[in-house]
Amino acid sequence: MLKYETGTFTVDSQGKIEVDYLFDGGFFQGELGLFNLEGMDAFDPNSTEFVLEAVRRVSTRSNLGHIVINDDVDGARFESKLSYEPNFNSGEYQDIQTFEINPGAAVAFILAPNTSFGDILSDLNNISEFEKRPLFSIPELNLNESSSPQAQFVDINGNGTIGISDLPLENSKRDYNDLIYQVRGLEGNLPNIENRIDSNRDWRESPIGQEILEYTKSSNLNEPVVPEPEVVPEPDLGEGVFEVGETGEIKVDYLFDGGFFQGEVGIFSLEDLNPNDFASEAFVEEAVNRAKSNSTQGHIVISDATEGAKFSGDLEWEADFNRGEYSAKQSFEMNPGDIFGVVLVPDGTFDELLINPSASNSPLFSLPTANTNGQGQIAEIFATKGRTIVSLEDTFASPKSSIDYNDVILSIEGAEAIGISAIADVIGDNRNWLETEIGEAILAYGDDADL
Repeated sequence: MLKYETGTFTVDSQGKIEVDYLFDGGFFQGELGLFNLEGMDAFDPNSTEFVLEAVRRVSTRSNLGHIVINDDVDGARFESKLSYEPNFNSGEYQDIQTFEINPGAAVAFILAPNTSFGDILSDLNNISEFEKRPLFSIPELNLNESSSPQAQFVDINGNGTIGISDLPLENSKRDYNDLIYQVRGLEGNLPNIENRIDSNRDWRESPIGQEILEYTKSSNLNEPVVPEPEVVPEPDLGEGVFEVGETGEIKVDYLFDGGFFQGEVGIFSLEDLNPNDFASEAFVEEAVNRAKSNSTQGHIVISDATEGAKFSGDLEWEADFNRGEYSAKQSFEMNPGDIFGVVLVPDGTFDELLINPSASNSPLFSLPTANTNGQGQIAEIFATKGRTIVSLEDTFASPKSSIDYNDVILSIEGAEAIGISAIADVIGDNRNWLETEIGEAILAYGDDADL
């Protein structure tokens, strides 16, 4: 029989394997299978024939193997969004499932990331597609032309709790939460999650992570766990937001257009919106509708396709993108004391976003937790009592974006900015337009108390 250093399991003397689906942290919807390794040494481990035989075995639902989780229809026991990704869980939790394989058998897991085992058997081309390529609990079976063995399955806590990364590691977030499950009746030797997980995506430190780890401490899957009384924190709206002043009047001045795109900027009230729902489809739709309402719930404050900015000019690394007629300072009514956020449709309008959403008009928010990358798209250029000049980045702030924070620059009066990063802390080193003539003019505008 094939021998591997890690990634295999031995069925215990009862021959019964329990699987508890705990968490769905991946966008893909696939299937997880368990297959018997007996006789698999007849196939080249890195061959298509090996993959197909493993898939065939899990599909038999017999001593040869079982499909243990079908993410397309099964829901996980726990669900929550994380700081860097939304809640991906769907379907009904199926409780603990039991499967039988001969005692003492050597077995391994196989994941069909974004397809089903049935689809693989019916169309072999499925395994050549990037997001459908099967991944194994045995690292040596996860090879491509440029990689060494990759541990796609990891041991989370030494108590039968397993985490999976559903993309090859060279393309993965390395958070090992795309599918989390706990097993009993198997003795395994998976690599440990420590030193493999991305420290910036360590879900174990989150409230839902702590809840999962506490649950899995039970030595018996069927033993009920009495959770600690949950302490629900007060909603925290303290980053990337504005508090309306006592008059309720908000004044917005469009100062500079440093982006090629032509989009729209809106403000929207956060009243009665749950921070736990930020980045969800329902939240995005509600924020957009509030911005479109032209009421104390929100306003569209800049339409770049028809409005020009107060200042214009080219920079060393980009042309002058300003066009349209400057409309002067605009006034909008909000409720005194209300908290509001800023939303940018990078290329298009709010109406177009609701009718035909696309990558180019996917909204970006001033609130970091409302963006799928967990980053704020806004920076503070100047602040004094009653006036803040802020800038928006119209693509996700990353090494692939310009990170110049000048795509839309606006002045907001009548509200206090809360929890917005200073531009000096986020702007790219070679994109500091503040030291140009345009930058000096904008800073001088901020200093002018009579404006």
